[in-house]
Parts: sequence; C-alpha cells; structure tokens
Amino acid sequence: MAKKKTQKGYIYERDGRECIYCGKPLKFSQISLDHYYPRSMGGPDDLFNMALSCRMCNKHKKSAVPEDWKERAVRQFKKAVDDEKILAPGIKMKRAELKEIAGRVDKLERMGKVSVFLSKSHSFHVRNDIIIKIAKVKR
Repeated sequence: MAKKKTQKGYIYERDGRECIYCGKPLKFSQISLDHYYPRSMGGPDDLFNMALSCRMCNKHKKSAVPEDWKERAVRQFKKAVDDEKILAPGIKMKRAELKEIAGRVDKLERMGKVSVFLSKSHSFHVRNDIIIKIAKVKR
C-alpha cells in the first residue's frame, strides 16, 4: 500500500498535477491513474506506464492504445531512473553511471511483466520498477 501511495504522489507531481489527456487541473483526491499501455493488453504497473488522468478521460480511454506509447514509456523510464524512482538493487554499478547509461535509452523493445529498454550499448530489463538486468548489446 505504501508503494502505491508513493507512486501516486510521484506521478501526480511528474505529470504536472493535471490530466495528460484533457489538461484539467486535478486535486490529489480527484486523480485516476491510467495504464498508458493498457493492462488488458499486458501493460505493467511500472511508473513508466502510469499516467495521471481525470476519471472521465480514464473511463473514455478504456483499452485504447495511444500512438505515442513507446516514446512516452522511454521518456518516463529515463525520468524515473534520473529521479531515483526506478532502482537497480542487484546491479553492481554506481548510481551516476546508471543514470548516464539509462539516459541514452532510445527504444522500448518489449512491454510486459518484464519490459526491455534499449540504448545503442545496453539493454535494461525492468520488472516492478526495478532494473533486474543490464546487458551490453550491439545494435
């Protein structure tokens, strides 16, 4: 429960305290969290897939998939790493280095229980807002 409340507060601030769809300013008590890439299609509960929405827009969107879902997931992943909201507890790497290489991510390869983000040099495997694996890649 504490994690969900922390996530909700982070998303509320990250998305500017307004519905990302209609721009309506929202009080914290009015917000609805939307799975940008729908949960019904395998979208995870990770921060990079959650968006601030008013209840009306969330209800109207249903299971629609926004055209920019991959680009938004990449942006939100990089921001969450930079904001130290996506962690890498099992990875032996300094936080500054992690932020630097995560900042180069430019592609979402897969979204699901384990989502995979790519840069030209690394892949990041993420589950439950935790980077569970970083691998060097050649693209």
